[in-house]
Order: sequence, then C-alpha cells, then structure tokens
Amino acid sequence: MILTLPVHHTVDYAVRLLLVAARGLLTTQDKGLSADGLSLRVGINTHRHPYRSEVSRSISNTLIGELEMRSGYNPITHAFMVMVAAVNFPAEAMADCSTIDIVPVTIDTPGHYCLNGNLTFSNARGTAITINSDDVTLDLQGFELRGPHYGGVGTIPSSQAILTNNVGNVTLRNGRISGFGTGVSLASSLPLKSGNLVENLHIDGNASNGIGVTTAGTIIRNNRITNLNGSLQTGTSSGTVTGIYSGNLWGLGFGNQIVGNSITGFKGEPGTSGSAGIRLSRASDTLVKGNYIQSASPSELFWGIWIGHSHNVTVLSNQLHSIAYGIDYTNIAANTSGKYGGNVTERVTFPYVGVGTDIGNNF
Repeated sequence: MILTLPVHHTVDYAVRLLLVAARGLLTTQDKGLSADGLSLRVGINTHRHPYRSEVSRSISNTLIGELEMRSGYNPITHAFMVMVAAVNFPAEAMADCSTIDIVPVTIDTPGHYCLNGNLTFSNARGTAITINSDDVTLDLQGFELRGPHYGGVGTIPSSQAILTNNVGNVTLRNGRISGFGTGVSLASSLPLKSGNLVENLHIDGNASNGIGVTTAGTIIRNNRITNLNGSLQTGTSSGTVTGIYSGNLWGLGFGNQIVGNSITGFKGEPGTSGSAGIRLSRASDTLVKGNYIQSASPSELFWGIWIGHSHNVTVLSNQLHSIAYGIDYTNIAANTSGKYGGNVTERVTFPYVGVGTDIGNNF
C-alpha cells in the first residue's frame, strides 16, 4: 500500500489520517478517529523540519505492523506530505473481533474482542468488562469506556472499567477509560497468573486508581494516566489515589515491568497524604523504567515512586516533577531493597530517600 497524504491542518490530524490509512480504512470523511493507542513501527526519512519530531512522538510502537514512512514539507503550499509504503500487518491486527456493544459484560471464552463505539457504565459499584478466560485480547479501538465519575461526579469509588479475574495471557490496549473508581484491575490468587499486557490506554479522571496489578510476569507500558482526583470519593475516609499499583498479599512479584507510562495531574483529597504515581507493595523483582510522573499538588505529601515490603526493585530513567517525595525505598521491617539510576527530579522536596542502592546518574 502506497499513500501520499497532503495535510494542511495540525500534525495530530496528519497522524490520525496516517493511522487510518495504514489500516486500509481511509475515507475523506473520517476525521474523528483518535490516534491514541494505535501503534506502528516506523522508519522516517525526511527533511530537517520541526514537524518531524512531533510525528515521531505521536506514533506509538509495536502493535499494528511494519511500514516505511517518508515525509517532507513544502514551503510554498505549507503542506506536510506523508507517504506510507510496504505495510505488513500481523494476523491479529487484521482479524475479525467479537464486538462489545453494551456493558456490563463478562468474557468467558478465549478470543479477540473489541469496542465499536463509546460505552457508559453508570453503576457506582461493579465492573464494566470482566474477563474470566485466559488468552483474551481486548482492543478498545480508540473508543472510550465512561464510568460513574465521568464529568467530575462524586460517588463511591467502587467501580472498575476492566477486571481480569485470575486469568493469564490477556492483552488490553488502545483506548480511553474515564471516570471510574479504578481503570484496570489485574487480579490473581495463587498460583499467580502471568503473561498479561496493558498498553496504550488513556485513563482519565478516575477517583481512586489507574491500573492495579496482583499478577506476575505482567507488562504495563505506554499508558497515560491523567487527573486522578481523590475529591471525587464519597463514603470513604481514604481520599488517596494511585496511578499504577503492583503487589499482592504473598509478596510475590516474578518480573512485572512498568515501563514508559505517563502519570500526571494526580491529587488526593485535600489534607490527605499517601497518594502516589507508582506504588509497589509486596512487589519484589519489579522493573520501573522510563516513566514520567507529575502531581497536581506539589505541596501535599505525595510520592512519585513508593516501594515497600519489596526486594530487588530496579528503578531506572524515570522523570519526577512537583512531588514531595521522589523515589522512596521505605525500609519497613528491613525487607525492602533495590537499585536506582539515571532518574531526574524537578521541584521534588525529597528526591531520593530510603534504603535503595544509588547506581549513579540520579539528578
């Protein structure tokens, strides 16, 4: 497939057209498809132009296929030209999926499932999509799940958008989750389930948590978690929020990875302490790498990355901004350990505290 797209609008619009076209779905009227979550492996050969880096950042990696993109800028027409060639899509990306048209719903059989429109779950308690089967892929396809806190509504923070219930080899990707108590919960009993992946989700305006993980061998990558707001909680004395939580009652981690996520604008209820961008509790052998964390209330007692009851936690190349505590290896009962390096803090009162081993290049 070879396509040339003259674009006279924004770079984001150019990327949207590119993503739609690369999937063979381009129409002149299709202006509403979000670029969030649709992923491509891209090689770029272009002129030195400021749009180049924006397009590079706007396209995620590793899901849909392989292509070569050549782009250029016409200074006379002010058009940004994009050409896509040699697209090779994996079978999963092109396969038919079983559509989910209403929530709540429970998935009990393996397969590929997807949304074909925005869906609303209005119950203050309960789960919009429950997955009770191994070997499931759920692709939101750029659409949105809206919960009972949507639009800033205060209520009991007991709703979940997606729950994987003691299952493994589940992939969740590509879309938006807004206004739930918790966005995604990956739950497991012993023996711990593994092989799960959560990627390219935008979780916004939740009242309590973004993503919670009690499974093993799980990858949480390239997600955006924005505007968690503990003030939306009612009927609870907590008022705290957490962007990504990993841990379980048994203290077993077995290689979870939290990589390349952005967690911004989170705030607990005023006067509370304990909210965190990433919280690891009984989550040994976890890798936390390349995340960006920024709170909405730097004067409150919030944490960027909090680690407790966890051994061998590696924290590398993260950026932390406007938080009281940056990276905290809390030495509870002398059972916390790990190494940290290459991290950068800005407007962080206590950048590095606790018992972790500094391996250098932390600023």
